[in-house]
Amino acid sequence: MLKEDRVKYSKLYNLFNKIKNNLNLEDLKNALILSILLSYIQGIYLLKGSIFYNYHINISEALRIWRGGSIIRGEILNMLYKEYLKNEDILASDNIKSIILKNLNSLSNTLSFATSNNLPVNVISSNYNYLIMFISEKLSANLTQALRDYFGAHGYQRIDKEGYFHTDWF
Repeated sequence: MLKEDRVKYSKLYNLFNKIKNNLNLEDLKNALILSILLSYIQGIYLLKGSIFYNYHINISEALRIWRGGSIIRGEILNMLYKEYLKNEDILASDNIKSIILKNLNSLSNTLSFATSNNLPVNVISSNYNYLIMFISEKLSANLTQALRDYFGAHGYQRIDKEGYFHTDWF
């Protein structure tokens, strides 16, 4: 897509020099496994969110059907289906937790390699951020509040004190 523009901007910015550091094949393989699993988990949570619209989708049935599809079927999906039948809180599943913890460093290493070498890896990046968001007690909403206060004096809450605050940013 937009090949002529990309060639032009590639020459203009000249960011793609020699490859920095290395990525081993095992990390790449493990990152792919975890990224695929996280894509399916995101799909499950999207289906769970459909309850808001009163769709009442049977998620285990959707997973069963996906397993027979011609494009997305695979061993990871078969395992995920079996795990979901045991525990609908899929991220609390011991098996899923084990896979995530076993492969998270590989996913992080792969993302770090890509970022340090200016390689776009949209899905891996999105999956990594989705997981980190889902397993983090505190998120970056504080930064959003600070930005809103900076641009529009909306105020913000702090985690160390009760109440709303405003900073004179200038």
